[in-house]
Amino acid sequence: MRPSARRVGLRTILGRRLASGWAVFLWAWALLVATHAPYPFHTTVEVGGVGLDKIVHGLLYAPLAATVAGFLARRGVRTFARRHRLWLMPAILLAFATLDELTQSLPDVNRNASLADWIGDAASILLVAVVAAGLAWRARRSRVPSG
Repeated sequence: MRPSARRVGLRTILGRRLASGWAVFLWAWALLVATHAPYPFHTTVEVGGVGLDKIVHGLLYAPLAATVAGFLARRGVRTFARRHRLWLMPAILLAFATLDELTQSLPDVNRNASLADWIGDAASILLVAVVAAGLAWRARRSRVPSG
């Protein structure tokens, strides 16, 4: 690799500010508020046979997954979390998505828990995990001296 070439990794793409712990906390909080707010109507709009609600769930969880992956890639994070971030991020967020769906079925929330919503969440989390793994592999490969 040329000395002037810039390494492309998750930290470079997300930037230091976005990859901070506050960004993770604020996005998770906004996600919980959005998924637990009572809604006056039930939408049955479908896109390609998939409910629009499921697509929105996926679109909300993808930035959270990218932010958590960026946070775990930071240098200030403990070595264990940095070393195991490729499985730790999906594990944490799948547990969060499960808790999010289960708490929607509480009587005071007046929403419904849905396995299909959780599948939309999980699909976007796992997609971001695959992209993060690919970026990590590419970064490791560019550091290995050839020859």
